[in-house]
Amino acid sequence: MLVEIAEALPDVRFVMVGGPVRGYEELYEQVRDRCEALANTEFRGYVPFEQTHRWFAEASLLVNTSAVEGFPNTYLQAWAAGKPIAGSFDPDGLLAERGLGLPFIDVAEAARKIELLWRDEAVRQRIGRVAVEYVRNHHGEEAVARRVEDMLVGSG
Repeated sequence: MLVEIAEALPDVRFVMVGGPVRGYEELYEQVRDRCEALANTEFRGYVPFEQTHRWFAEASLLVNTSAVEGFPNTYLQAWAAGKPIAGSFDPDGLLAERGLGLPFIDVAEAARKIELLWRDEAVRQRIGRVAVEYVRNHHGEEAVARRVEDMLVGSG
């Protein structure tokens, strides 16, 4: 789906990061080849986790095209870096209801929402501030320590 989105937005620069999934190696190679044919898309492939912070820091936003998955760690990484998300997956309505990004259901809607985020720095910054606060309040050290403490006290 990202390749189709990149084709629809030739003026937007995309960087695709991620390694192959077992059983889908042929699809990975096809996507890599299609990305390499696009002037606006850089295919980086697998990047070790400890190096991913650089990509989030340099990005304007995260695009997630997964159809189904658990809670993506990439969302937390993007939000911690103050980046909005355009995503086909909206866990618990966090993108739409909490203002942490813009959900989409197809390539056309994705292209519209990504272009909005790409072109409007004020919107990206506003969502980025909300995202950083969300991570701090729900996933930061103090928030996690409080939940652990509540569980330990409640179980005693």
